[in-house]
Amino acid sequence: MPPSDLDRVANDGSRGVLETLAQRIRRLDRSGRLSDENLTALHPLWRRALELAQQHVASPDNPSRLISVEQLLHRIETQLALVEFTRETAARLAPLAVGLVTGTESSARRLRNLSAELVCGLSEGETQPAVIPEPGISLAAILERDGCPQAEWLAEAVLSWRLTAAVLPRMELDAGAGTWLQVASLVRDIGQWRTINRPSLGRHRSDPNHPAAGAALLNGLEECSVALGLMVGAHHERIDGSGFPQRLSGRRLSREQQFLGLVVRLTEWLLDPITGTLAQEHQESLALAAGLRLWRDVRRGAFDEGLSRTVLDGLVPRLADEIELLYPARVQRIVDRGHEVPAPRGPLPAKTAPAADEASPVGPPAFLRHSRGRRGGLLAGLSRESGAVR
Repeated sequence: MPPSDLDRVANDGSRGVLETLAQRIRRLDRSGRLSDENLTALHPLWRRALELAQQHVASPDNPSRLISVEQLLHRIETQLALVEFTRETAARLAPLAVGLVTGTESSARRLRNLSAELVCGLSEGETQPAVIPEPGISLAAILERDGCPQAEWLAEAVLSWRLTAAVLPRMELDAGAGTWLQVASLVRDIGQWRTINRPSLGRHRSDPNHPAAGAALLNGLEECSVALGLMVGAHHERIDGSGFPQRLSGRRLSREQQFLGLVVRLTEWLLDPITGTLAQEHQESLALAAGLRLWRDVRRGAFDEGLSRTVLDGLVPRLADEIELLYPARVQRIVDRGHEVPAPRGPLPAKTAPAADEASPVGPPAFLRHSRGRRGGLLAGLSRESGAVR
């Protein structure tokens, strides 16, 4: 609610203000959307809003109740708007993703147009969708119930785009870079799209080569900036070199690549059910719970602290300061996992020089790899032939 409206409510206890809020309550009640079993996390907010509204009717001498009612209704309405935004965007993105993977979509034009239309929709919509879901709301579960293919993939893509759109104005990037960064957030995991919907939700082990596969796929599109492939190909890289698949670090990663990697990681934490459980246990926002888990990556040097603060504060004002204050007391209790796949073959062993088949950060094909201590397949045949020549 804008500050001017808050002032109006605080200074005007008239029936007009209460009637406006009552209309919003009736509209929400009649919509039936709160009866969705996937939105039970909104029920406490709804009950509290009704309780405060009834108290004000009985005793209209406390304008602060109206402010609280408005704030609760605003939270509910923006969450419902986020659910609808996710559903609508996923329905439009899914066929595009299939087209990109199968080759029937040969241009990046429709993908870029989709992102541009989403931006316009945000500026023109009456109710802005929330940036971060309330604890207990699973966007992936909602999409899966709707029958969306790759529900978790689509939920991560839509939320990544929403976070990017919210923070991008603080990034001071030129318009072209910002446009392709938003597009990249939609297709950051296109390299591991699957046409068969998995039967259950939950975190899964990523294909370690999917960033490179996605970059190669996108680089073959017409009307596509090379920046798109570079960002998608590096969205799991870390500035300390602990990412994958190329182990890029430091200045080898552009600010746009670092930003996308940070948003993708934050999206993973926001959608992880464990984060929601932590937020509910500590009675805190999902943004704070996810930020505390992200801060461990920041402290170990995986992400630039200044950039991390820009992103976190772009989501919730002064969120980074709150995280830094709580982190020392909570660090030992934060349920955390390491980066899902630190490299295609795990951490590099301590060697003075890598072996011939380990020179590339992306592993060789299966038929060229070691098998139980012995080289197999084509490589074995080549070794035998070279031995016979010698």
